[in-house]
Amino acid sequence: MRISAIMPSYLGKFPGCAPNRRKDFIRAVSSFLAQKHMDRELVIISDGCLETIQITKGMWHGELELGRIILVELARHEPFTGAVRQAGIQEATGEWLLSLDTDDYMMPHHLTSIACSVSKDIEWAYHDYWIEPYNLKDVRTLYRCDGTIATLNNGTTVWRKDIGVSWDGCDGRQDNKIFCERLLKFDKYRKIYGSGMVITNTQII
Repeated sequence: MRISAIMPSYLGKFPGCAPNRRKDFIRAVSSFLAQKHMDRELVIISDGCLETIQITKGMWHGELELGRIILVELARHEPFTGAVRQAGIQEATGEWLLSLDTDDYMMPHHLTSIACSVSKDIEWAYHDYWIEPYNLKDVRTLYRCDGTIATLNNGTTVWRKDIGVSWDGCDGRQDNKIFCERLLKFDKYRKIYGSGMVITNTQII
C-alpha cells in the first residue's frame, strides 16, 4: 500500500512563521525518508520558493531520480492557501494521503502505524494522539485526538485519494478545519493507534 505525504514548502519569512525553517524542512524530509514503511513517496510543493527547490535538488537528487520524492514547482500563493496542498495531491500516486508540514516531523514508525490500520473499507482515519516536541521524554502528556472537529488537524488525519476530498479554500491558520469538516462528511473512518507525528507549531484547543 503506497502512502503519499503532501508537503507545501515556503521557506521565506512571514508573520507567525516558525524560526529555523531551512533546518526544520531538512528534518521533516529526513524523517520521512527514515520511515520503516517502504512503499511511500513525498510530494514537496515549492510555493514560489527557490530555496526549497535548491535544497531538494541538491540534497535528495537520488530520491528524486528514484521517484521517492516528487518536486512540484509553483508560483507564490497567498499564505496558507489550500490550493498548494491540492496541487500536491494531484501529483501524488499513493492510495492514502497525509500532510507533513515543513516544521513537523515523523517518528520512524509513523507510516507503519498507518499501513497496519487502514483498509479499503474505510475512507479516512485519524490518529489517537499527536506529540509536541517538549513531550517526547514524557509520554504521559501526549495530546489526544477524539475524531471531532475540535481535535482534528492536518497532522492527525489520513485519507484515501479516491474519495476526492479537496484542500481548495482551506485555511491553514485554523489547523485546516475546513478540510477536516469535509472529511467528517464521510462516515467510514477509524482511529489509528500508535501515532508518530510530531507537531511543532499548532494551537491547542
